Amino acid sequence: MDLKYMTGVKRLKRLFFIIPFIIFLSACSGSDEASKTNDQINEPENNSANGNEDVLKSLPDFPIPLATFVEKYNSFISDGNQQIPSDIEFKEFDDKGYYKLLVGEEAFELTAQFDQNKKFKRLLFNINSSTDESETTEKAFTVLTTVCSVLNIDQNYFIDFLDSGEIQTDFKDNGFNVNILFEKDLGFFNVSIEADQ
Repeated sequence: MDLKYMTGVKRLKRLFFIIPFIIFLSACSGSDEASKTNDQINEPENNSANGNEDVLKSLPDFPIPLATFVEKYNSFISDGNQQIPSDIEFKEFDDKGYYKLLVGEEAFELTAQFDQNKKFKRLLFNINSSTDESETTEKAFTVLTTVCSVLNIDQNYFIDFLDSGEIQTDFKDNGFNVNILFEKDLGFFNVSIEADQ
C-alpha cells in the first residue's frame, strides 16, 4: 500500500473512533421522532414525486465506471470478505432509479446510485446505526478510507470538517463534489460523492 493511503488511514482513525461513540450516546437518548427523521434522511432525496429521479438525471455521469471503481477498491483490500463482489444486482428504489449495495453491515453501508437508464451517478456512504464495537468501527473506517484513496480525494477534508464542529459541508477535490453530513443528535453520518459539474 502506498504512503498516502497509510497516512490517510492513521488520520481518519480519529474520525471513526469519535463518530460511533457519539452515535451510540445519541441512540441511547434518541426518541421515536428522531428515528423517523433518521429514516427519512437515509431515503434518497424525494422532495417531490419525481424529486430524486430529477436530481439523479441532472447529475453528470460518475467519472469512472463502477467496474473500474470496484477493481481498484478491491486492490486496496487484502481481506477477501471485505471486497466488493463484481456481480451485484441492481435494486430499484421508489421508481426513481436504481442502486447497488457495494458494502453493507448493520451499522454502515456503501451504495452506488444510478438513474432510470442505469447510468452510474453517485456513491453514498452512511453510518446510521448505533454501535460501540471496535471491529465495526474499523470496517467502516476502512471502507471510507479506501474510497478516498481510490478516487484520490484528500482525506484531510474529513479531519478539518470534524474539527470544525459543523453539521454539513461541501468540498471539491480531484473532479468530485463531496458532501458530508453529520447529525450528532440523530446518530447519522453521511458522505455523498458525485462528479463535479
